[in-house]
Amino acid sequence: MHRFFQLEGTTANERTLFFSLKLLAGFALWAIYTYYYTERSAADIWKYFDDSAILHQTLRKDPATYFRLMCGIGTETENCLQVRSLMQHWDRSFDSFLFNDSHTIIRFNTLVRLISGGNYHIHTLVMCMLSFIGLTALYKIVQPFLSDWKKLPVWIIFLFPSVVFWGSGVLKEGLLLFAFGLLIYQSILWARDGKPKRLFWIFVFAALVFVTKFYVLAALFPALLSWIIIVKRNGRNVFATFGIMLALFLGTGIVFSIFADKYNPAKIIAIKQNDFLRLAGGGTYLYNDSIVVHLSSEQHGAIQFSPDKQTATFAVGTPYTYWHIENDFNDTMQGVQPNINGSYTVLTDFPRAGSLMDVKPLQPNLRAVLFAVPAAIWRGLVRPYPWEVRNPLLVLPFFENILILVLLLFAMLFFRRDKSVNVIVLSCLTFASLLLAISGLTTPVLGALVRYRLMAFLLLAIGLSVCIDRKKLIARFPKLEKWC
Repeated sequence: MHRFFQLEGTTANERTLFFSLKLLAGFALWAIYTYYYTERSAADIWKYFDDSAILHQTLRKDPATYFRLMCGIGTETENCLQVRSLMQHWDRSFDSFLFNDSHTIIRFNTLVRLISGGNYHIHTLVMCMLSFIGLTALYKIVQPFLSDWKKLPVWIIFLFPSVVFWGSGVLKEGLLLFAFGLLIYQSILWARDGKPKRLFWIFVFAALVFVTKFYVLAALFPALLSWIIIVKRNGRNVFATFGIMLALFLGTGIVFSIFADKYNPAKIIAIKQNDFLRLAGGGTYLYNDSIVVHLSSEQHGAIQFSPDKQTATFAVGTPYTYWHIENDFNDTMQGVQPNINGSYTVLTDFPRAGSLMDVKPLQPNLRAVLFAVPAAIWRGLVRPYPWEVRNPLLVLPFFENILILVLLLFAMLFFRRDKSVNVIVLSCLTFASLLLAISGLTTPVLGALVRYRLMAFLLLAIGLSVCIDRKKLIARFPKLEKWC
């Protein structure tokens, strides 16, 4: 076995067990979305996989178009647009200047098809390998801070429920774990040894995090940069460094909101949340030359679709919401279908998300976003509530909430007074807080939120674990010694 995978505090059999559990979780995810949730076009594990088949077929027919789409360069040619139109999830229904991270998972599946022959389980195997590498890298950085524990760092990093489940399927989360773990690993090693070659890998993995989930990189930046600076300064001025970095982070956001409206972070968050609300709320979106119309899922019966479902009309007297196209969805208005039935092009037709939360649309200004942050963090941290666990996929997140609360309680009761761990604790808590805020602000669907908060919960669990004094805990609960 390569020395990279020789982890202190674990045996070869345990590492084999951890990887085997990931494979089982990946196959379980496949079974759930094959035999329980059977709508293939709505399942993330299938919709990007199916789109990759279309892109893969282009390799033989039109290699130039294939490489253009795989590289993201010159994708507006006629041939590229034709291939894009065949893929259901390459282009967003409501597109904006934000990076479309669906491209990343489609490209990943397309690359793996070169060796898989279209066998989905090969894709699962590759994703499990990549995410396991990322978790191994993260463990190697974290373990020295938890060296007095026997098994806790292993339980937290390799057996955290959402990490095992969502990080083992053919989803963005697996790629994120791979790039995220290696980015932290290379960054901290570079801070310690200063080897120039590590800068190349830092750039590569940072770019991969960005194209997979760009907001995770935004949340990680102040925490990781602070950690690097503190390591370079031999552990001095820990709290001051984090304070200055967070002030610069927030100050940069304010500057962009004033002088660069296109990249205004409050506007970006509001756009992302409003796009999510439009899709999660269900219903039908139609458009003509001047307006986009939304009919709620309750009004679906009033719509008459053409045989190919490309165009539609709706009954006279039907109330609807609409926006003028030239105003970029900033003029929400209400109307009632007049006496003459107009014909519209069908933009989207979605059912209402089953776990849609009662969240008000954000206004695209910094004041509105900042006031919404506490409630957003609360949603990300404690939901689902017990009475919301009506979906089998919400059972694990509910138990994760309990786990985080238990770790928080132990951290308060058995606090570890050791200045040497301040840097990792502050890094984990800073990142977790920022990501929970971003996820809670932009994601109004509980089923999606428990996936998007995955990295925040993983590092929050690590940070809280580091805060716990093992000797104090074992003195109070001696039976825990053999388990942790």
